[in-house]
Amino acid sequence: MRILTKKEMKELFEESGIAIENSKGDPVVLGKVQEFGYTAESLAAAEALHIEAETLYLEKGPKSGKKISLSIQLKNKIDEIHRHYMVYVKVLRIDLADDPGLLKELQLVDERDFTVSGKIKEPKEFYKNCLESNKLAEVVVNYGLTPEKL
Repeated sequence: MRILTKKEMKELFEESGIAIENSKGDPVVLGKVQEFGYTAESLAAAEALHIEAETLYLEKGPKSGKKISLSIQLKNKIDEIHRHYMVYVKVLRIDLADDPGLLKELQLVDERDFTVSGKIKEPKEFYKNCLESNKLAEVVVNYGLTPEKL
């Protein structure tokens, strides 16, 4: 028997959950699957088994709960940093609309990257650019971004 990867397991749980839910919730589909011996009772049993299997899979390993908790904390912290950064982005885009060169130097003309790496990289680059450029530092200090805060 082949061992499934985490991605394959996630897809399997997702697809089977959708299939069970759609079969239970739609009378037309329920009628079709009954032709193959899947009654409402067997679908309810399958749903219970699906939930139990997914729960056991997610809880496997002694550190999984801790890992999930740390992952959630990290995601929340990254989102918080990104929210603060986006406040400055929005204000500076309006304030510097007449200075496209400065907007480009601050990297505020491109679309935002909302991936995890983008949410880490963009604020870091923004604050670094503000610290390295005297002209930028003069602009952002008006919004409370002193060199100490940067």
